[in-house]
Amino acid sequence: MNLSERLRDFLPQEHFYWLGLAAKLSPATLVGGVVRDLLLGRPSLDLDLVFESNAVDVARRLAAQHGGEIIVHPAFQTAVWQPRPGVFMDLITARREHYPAPASLPVVQPAKLADDLARRDFSINTLAIRLVDGELVDEHNGLQDLQKGVVRALHKNSFIDDPTRILRAIRYEQRYGFAMEPSTRGWLEAARPGLRLLSPERLRHELDMILDEPHAPAMLSRLYGLGLQSFLPDVLPVEPPLTRLLDLAHQPPPPSWGLRPTLGHQPLKRVLGYALWLMSLTTAALDAANASLAFAAPMLKVIRAASALTRDLTGLRGQPPSAWVARLDGLPMTAIYAAYLHSEQAELHNYATGWRHVQAETTGETLKALGVPPGPLYRRVLWQVRAARLDGLVSTGAGEQALLRELLASN
Repeated sequence: MNLSERLRDFLPQEHFYWLGLAAKLSPATLVGGVVRDLLLGRPSLDLDLVFESNAVDVARRLAAQHGGEIIVHPAFQTAVWQPRPGVFMDLITARREHYPAPASLPVVQPAKLADDLARRDFSINTLAIRLVDGELVDEHNGLQDLQKGVVRALHKNSFIDDPTRILRAIRYEQRYGFAMEPSTRGWLEAARPGLRLLSPERLRHELDMILDEPHAPAMLSRLYGLGLQSFLPDVLPVEPPLTRLLDLAHQPPPPSWGLRPTLGHQPLKRVLGYALWLMSLTTAALDAANASLAFAAPMLKVIRAASALTRDLTGLRGQPPSAWVARLDGLPMTAIYAAYLHSEQAELHNYATGWRHVQAETTGETLKALGVPPGPLYRRVLWQVRAARLDGLVSTGAGEQALLRELLASN
């Protein structure tokens, strides 16, 4: 099967051009996700190029001749070439690997393309296209499994060697509407205890990938349906509303909230997904979840803030706007939005779209002009004037001045 024309039509022109540049330097084979998705007719820019020569050398030559940045992973003899910001291509030295112990990182050595395909997780990810002639390479019946809608591991120790494949199998099942092949399902069941051997970072990375998917609710439901929650951190909850909430996390927030699409390097939908998933936990349970999943600091800050705010909502209901603003000022807006999705509390929306922008005309310069010496009084009085604005007790500059005279007289 020759896929040259289909590949040319499938990829953006610049990506196809970059593949050609790499292939001119050394014979290359496009492997894995992009080939799978090409055959399924699904968009993909997951460009993995395998070389039987040294991929790191190829990456360095590409950068020298055509610019861009490279990131080298010497332990695995791979490199990432970034021709322009935001675009990545993985260059991989064909390798064989073995696992010194279950759930350990593999030890690798250079090998042939056939060895590289045989080390992969599932047959549908072994499909490859030789760029020299566009021919499909299918040494593990991946095309047949793709056509049948089957997720099949390559050997019985696959999940023992790398338990993250358990969560990946669930991702592929639910993303494509596939089913695990019976032997694969049996191997997965036998290997479930290996999830406890994963480092927090590796386990969280796989959960990150789930929460990034449009079918995240179905994936988590499948995870719990297989009884895998007993091998994940004990504190992770699952509730019937979770499916609805995760669907909301994937919808773009209203522009009036002013939320960015990312928090640091984390997609907003991922941050919201974790916040919605974990916000019902106590402080102690969140500490335990963090010990098991090693969240980045900005992510943990949002999760903790959303959890604490959700617990405080009962006491805030019925309070004037100033009480809400006093509680919400300084919190990450992402945390407030997560609490809003969870509770549908109108005051949270009012804060995001209006109250947080309300400021008094009175400033520190006003107090200074009146001869008030700088000190703690400034913060207290300025807040009281702003609170009066928020609560509708004053609405003009003259009203603020009258209130200010009262406050200074009483202080």
